[in-house]
Amino acid sequence: FPLICALVARQMRGLRTPALPIAIGTAAFALLSSVVRVTRDGGVSDGGWLSGLSETLAEMGFSIKPVLVILNFREGGGGDTGFVSLVAVPLRFVASVLGSPVVGPDLRLFNVKMMTLAGPVGGSPVAEGLDALGITGVILMAVAVALLVAVPYRQAVKGRLPAAYFLAVFVPALATVRNSMAPLLVQIALGMVL
Repeated sequence: FPLICALVARQMRGLRTPALPIAIGTAAFALLSSVVRVTRDGGVSDGGWLSGLSETLAEMGFSIKPVLVILNFREGGGGDTGFVSLVAVPLRFVASVLGSPVVGPDLRLFNVKMMTLAGPVGGSPVAEGLDALGITGVILMAVAVALLVAVPYRQAVKGRLPAAYFLAVFVPALATVRNSMAPLLVQIALGMVL
């Protein structure tokens, strides 16, 4: 994710990145990811360091799993959450300040809900939107993420906003592809301050 953001930053500054370094970098990333996966899974097997490559590539497309988990949850009688996951962090903070902290797993947090339902499978804006309001939630989440990224980008390209402010939005927004949206606003605020 940081490398993608760096490429966007270079493009915003008018610097072109040739295709060959991008291709080499992508291949190096895939190989390094394979080494990490093999090491994490217990060491080198018969397939050598490249044995984890197919699993690494499959994991990159694993964002569909949270959607399937939420579909099964809804089919089992789980209802809409109304985007409470997006405000759960501030609500937890207010509750803590008022002396009534949340005890136990807080299923308002999407990542906690996913962990409870299926284990460490991550998340996605599509799954979080589906959990919030069904297909309407997916559409609303897609529009919100598009606006969240497009508006500051357009302002930065036109020179009305420093590129750093766009990147303070883009970096955490890009990371939500496989995570919960709950910390997004706090991460953007911290990025703006920095």
